[in-house]
Amino acid sequence: MAFSKATPGAEEPLVLVRQREWVDEPEPSHFITKNGERITEWQVRWLAGSKRDADSISKFMTHPRPARN
Repeated sequence: MAFSKATPGAEEPLVLVRQREWVDEPEPSHFITKNGERITEWQVRWLAGSKRDADSISKFMTHPRPARN
C-alpha cells in the first residue's frame, strides 16, 4: 500500500485469492453457492476484520448481507 501511494500512476494493490467455495450473486439479493476452484481479485480492505472458517458460507446464506463497497 505504501508503495502504491508513493508511486505516481500506481494502482492500489490487490490480493489474489484461491477459492474452493464461494457465493455468486447473479442478480441483486439472489445468492447461489458455487464449488470448484477459481482465482479472484480482492481489494486489500475486504480482508480487514474478515476471518473465514469452515461454515462462513453457510452462515452467510442463513443471514445474507449487502456487499461492502
